[in-house]
Amino acid sequence: MGGAFAMQTSQLALTRTGNPGVINFANAEIAEQVQVASALGAAPGSAPLRPDHAC
Repeated sequence: MGGAFAMQTSQLALTRTGNPGVINFANAEIAEQVQVASALGAAPGSAPLRPDHAC
């Protein structure tokens, strides 16, 4: 479930910032989650968020 949270928060960060450091970090986090999901044979962000993580 942490992967879905990381993907969604990183995607949100990309829509709300112009800071190059935040953009680089968010893109790196998304890329990492895609690689982890691929290694596990899952779709990135396919696990649902826990209710306490949902907005």
